[in-house]
Amino acid sequence: MRLGQSLTTCLSWAWVASATILENGQVRENAYPGQLQPVTLDDSWRNYPAHAPEISYKGRWDSQHISFQIAGVAVANDAVLTKPPTFKKRVEIIGGSLASGQFATYETLSSWSFLFANGLGNVEYGITVSPLQLDSVNSKYANTVSQAYPGVCLADQQCYNGDSRGVGWYWHRASDPGSRAHSIYDRNPEEWDVRAEQPADLVIIQMGGNDHRYPNEIPGRDFYHAYVDLVEDIHSNWPHAIIILMSQWGGFTKEGKKYVGSTYYQEETREVNEHFKNRGFVYYFPTEGLLQHNDINPKNHLTDVGHVKIASHLLQWVRLVLRWNLEPTGETTSGTAYWNDQQEY
Repeated sequence: MRLGQSLTTCLSWAWVASATILENGQVRENAYPGQLQPVTLDDSWRNYPAHAPEISYKGRWDSQHISFQIAGVAVANDAVLTKPPTFKKRVEIIGGSLASGQFATYETLSSWSFLFANGLGNVEYGITVSPLQLDSVNSKYANTVSQAYPGVCLADQQCYNGDSRGVGWYWHRASDPGSRAHSIYDRNPEEWDVRAEQPADLVIIQMGGNDHRYPNEIPGRDFYHAYVDLVEDIHSNWPHAIIILMSQWGGFTKEGKKYVGSTYYQEETREVNEHFKNRGFVYYFPTEGLLQHNDINPKNHLTDVGHVKIASHLLQWVRLVLRWNLEPTGETTSGTAYWNDQQEY
């Protein structure tokens, strides 16, 4: 399958001028395994226009479908596109840069959120990261919602000197808080109807890292109330969804001969869980003890292996506690590195 002519031209330029993937400070020789060279389209190809029903725009898109501007898709004359199936279950992940895979080898594709959702093998999911959206990337098995925005806080209009909206506000918006979206929409991005598509069966929230750090340092009670409001908002729109509160790991400090981890807003997150405990749709997923100090890179984000650890434990937790069947469809962690503290992609 080949993309339409204009997109092919754009992609061919992007491959030539693309940034370099670094692994332990060295250039990765085969940065994009399986990458194919662009071809010239002619009448021997079967062409599909951008609005063809076989091209699925699932997920969180603005009205113009800005992010991947698909001019069309071309396949060989003896081949056809098929509309991807819709799985019965859907997962949404809400978080910041730690959920989006920032500084991992392949960014979002190396993140615990992608490894978890893809590892389930039988659910609808998407990944929305700032500034690139991957909501409508189709795979053979699922449409590849994680709403993970680097730098975003849970508290609304309290972070970065009150100049930043919280993740709950962006949950109702079609675009992210990135610079590209800001240049298009300024401070008024299009609203997104969270009920417009298939409701989520499972929502995983991982927040606290940006609220905790300087210059934000959101008080615990403010964090707690913002968390309760977000959970209530999600439940009012998706009343049948199970919501998991994932504890937010912090940094490690050396105590004697060992490194000791920390958890941001642990008391407040547990209190949110207790607040909803009797209503039966909220669970708490503790990450304490899952990571070692060398699973956190010098950028204060997870290494590739750290992401694998979180995803693996979460998959088994969902299988054992929620009784979800796992139907993994193949390897999802190819090309990862044990250590990656580079950001010059």
